[in-house]
Amino acid sequence: MMAILSKIKSLFVYETIALFAIIYTSNDTLLFGTNSDERFILLKYVVIALLIICGFIKSVGKIYSIKRCLPALVFLFLFFFFNSIFTGFHLGFLYNILLFILALTYVWNVNINRFVTSFQRIIYLLALISIVVQISIFVRPSFIDIFPQYFNSEGFPFHCAYLTMIYDDIQLRNFGIFREPGVYMIYLNMSLFVELFSMKPSIKRTIVVLLASISTVSTAGIAISLSILILFLLFSRNYKTLIGIIPVCLLFYYLITQIPEIYILLFDKIENQTYSSYARIASLVVPFDIFYLYPIGAGPDAYNQLFPILSNARYGVQIDPRDTTNTILKFLAVYGPLVCIFMSYYLYKFTQSFSNKKLFNILLFAVMLIAISNEDLRDSAFFYLLIAYGVLFSVSREREVINNFVIRH
Repeated sequence: MMAILSKIKSLFVYETIALFAIIYTSNDTLLFGTNSDERFILLKYVVIALLIICGFIKSVGKIYSIKRCLPALVFLFLFFFFNSIFTGFHLGFLYNILLFILALTYVWNVNINRFVTSFQRIIYLLALISIVVQISIFVRPSFIDIFPQYFNSEGFPFHCAYLTMIYDDIQLRNFGIFREPGVYMIYLNMSLFVELFSMKPSIKRTIVVLLASISTVSTAGIAISLSILILFLLFSRNYKTLIGIIPVCLLFYYLITQIPEIYILLFDKIENQTYSSYARIASLVVPFDIFYLYPIGAGPDAYNQLFPILSNARYGVQIDPRDTTNTILKFLAVYGPLVCIFMSYYLYKFTQSFSNKKLFNILLFAVMLIAISNEDLRDSAFFYLLIAYGVLFSVSREREVINNFVIRH
C-alpha cells in the first residue's frame, strides 16, 4: 500500500505538474491556443506568470545556473529587438521572450532525467485518454454531447473532453489536446523515440503512443513513427519490444486497406497536388525567397504579406501564411539568421544531453527537425523548453547526460 501511495505521490511533484501545465496551456493546444473564448487566453497568461514566479522561488540557491543562462536570454532579446528595429517595432517577440523565461525557470529546477520521465508519463496519459475517448465516440456518437462545446478561432465547433478534444466534424482524426493532429504527432514521436532507445523500453507505453500516432491520421506523423521504428529495428536487439510492436503495424495495414477515408486522408496529398501539399512545399522554399529579399528577416507583417504573393508566383496557389509549417525556416524568414541559428544550435545541444553517442544525437536531431518542419512552433512553450535545456547543457560545468539512452550495436 505504501509503495502505491509513494508512486501516486511521485506523479504530483513539481516537475510533473509544472510540465503538464506548460504543455496543457501552451499555444500548441486547442483550448488555450486557438480557442475563440478569450477567457482561456487570459488564463494562459495567468498560468505562465504563476509558473515563472514559482520557478524563480524554487531556483533560489541555484545562482550558478541562473548566471550562466542569462547571456543566452539577453542575446535572444537583442536578436529579436535588432530585427524589429529594421522591420518595424512590434511587441509580439516579447511573448517569445516570456516563454523562454518560463522555460529557463523550469530547467533550473528539473534535471533532464526527471524532465524526460515526466514527459513520458504525461504523453502516455494523454495518448491513452485520447484513444479511449475516440473509440467511445465511434461506438456511441452521442457520448460527445456530455462534454462542453467551444469554437476555435475560425468558428469551427469542438467539444472539450478535458484531457482530449474532439472536433464535431473531424471525429476520424485524433487531435488529443492539440490544435492540429500534426502538432500532436510531434509530441508523440519525441516520446516514441526516447522510449524505444531507452535501456528498458515499456511495451505498454510504446504501443499506446504508436496507436495514438496512427489515430492522428497525420501523413507526416505516421511516416516519422515508421522511420523511428526502422531505426529501432536497425540499431536495437530488443526483440521483445519488436514483437510487441508487430500487432500495431498489422492494425495500421488493416486500417489503410479496409477504410477508404483513412487511405484518402493519408495519401491524397501525396498522390494529388492539394492545397495542403502545396503549403508544405512552399514552407520549405518560400522562406528562402523571403530571406533573399530581407537578409536580416522580414518581420511578421512583411512575411504575412509576401508569403501569398511569392507562393502564388512559384506554384500558382496563394498560401495563407498561417498555413506555413516549418518552424526553423519561419524563424529565418521572419526574424533573420541570428534567431534561426540560435534556435538550431541550442536544439542540437538539447539532443546532446541524451547521449555521448553522436549518432544517437544526430538521429534525434533529425527526427525533431523533420517533425517541427510540419508545424509552426515559434510560439510553443514546449519548444522553448527544449531550447532552454540546450542552453543549460552548453553552459554547465558538469554536463549531465541521460545514461540510459543508448544505441545498441
